[in-house]
Amino acid sequence: MDARNDNPISQDMETAPPDFALLRECLSFSTNPERLRSLRIRLLSDRQTWEKIYYACEPTRLGPALHERLSAQALIPPSPAKPGDELLLPGQVMERIETVSMARRADLARGLLSVVKVLNNAGIVPLLLKGSRALWLDRSHWRQMRDLDLLVPEPDFAEAQSALAESGFSPDPEVAERPHRHHAPPLFHEDIPAAIELHRRAGNRYAEQFFPTAEIWSLSNEVQSDGLHVRILGDGDDVWHNLVHHYFGHSGFARGLVDLKGLFEFAAACSVLEEKEFGTLRANALRCACGLATLDLWLAAATEGLGLELPASQEIETDAMKAWERMRARQDGDLQSPVRYPGYRETLQLALSKPRVDAVSAHCNRAAPRVRLAAVNKLLPKVTRNGRW
Repeated sequence: MDARNDNPISQDMETAPPDFALLRECLSFSTNPERLRSLRIRLLSDRQTWEKIYYACEPTRLGPALHERLSAQALIPPSPAKPGDELLLPGQVMERIETVSMARRADLARGLLSVVKVLNNAGIVPLLLKGSRALWLDRSHWRQMRDLDLLVPEPDFAEAQSALAESGFSPDPEVAERPHRHHAPPLFHEDIPAAIELHRRAGNRYAEQFFPTAEIWSLSNEVQSDGLHVRILGDGDDVWHNLVHHYFGHSGFARGLVDLKGLFEFAAACSVLEEKEFGTLRANALRCACGLATLDLWLAAATEGLGLELPASQEIETDAMKAWERMRARQDGDLQSPVRYPGYRETLQLALSKPRVDAVSAHCNRAAPRVRLAAVNKLLPKVTRNGRW
């Protein structure tokens, strides 16, 4: 089914740029009464506001998350028993988004179990990444997934591919095998509404620097359910892996952007993170100045952009907030950068600030010049002729 017809979202706003500021406001975790009052009046007074919301949430794949947040804040107008016209009202649109999403999620959950069963039967215990982990733990029901990511041990990689092929999974013939890429070409099965990605490494060459695959394996724990076995990361480590994936794995840092879907997933995870796991997240970031800069930046974005309330022990750094404000303006179309990749300079400025260099130096017992050099090296382009490091 065409993706544009699979979500009941109006196409009337396609001539205007998406209103991401409005979408962020609707996704906000803030409980400020005045904010809720102002947003409720806006949502109840103008149908065009809803058209803008539908249009903005479509490219971000945040429709289910939008339904979750608006429902939690009682911001969805009730639908009459007998609508007076054929145009769907906001409550009906949100209900249809939720129905489609939950049905697809149920299919994805069954599909994930079938993949794990095939791998387990071949003697392979995969490590579930990103959305696959959320499916296994039955969390984040609003989370949209285009693919299911499973990390398998390098020695078992070929056997894992063969086992899935024998069970009816096949690659897209148009996608070429790239043996040095961090995952194999996507595999498809007629009963699963998403691609299956078998990973050799947990992230691409940028992301791998911040959370190496070998370390991810060592930190993961084996769990089982109904006789099936997988490995998963703890909550703090999982938030860090997802953050690294969205910012460095998708090169958001280079473009000077914070991905809105990734930001919502980050904010939602941080909103329920226990203090101990928050400490794990920060300890991961403290191992390098670029990592610490990224965590500070995303915490600023989550608090200002999505109303995340942080523990008292966590402070928002002024330079990180200013960097986010520039990225927010870029995201909203209010700022045009004179260079193609403004994020290199902006991320490096944050990383090389004296407080962050000093913090990493103390945490790692490493001289400040080495911390600065490592930060610069991690942001250097990793493109080579043969695709290797």
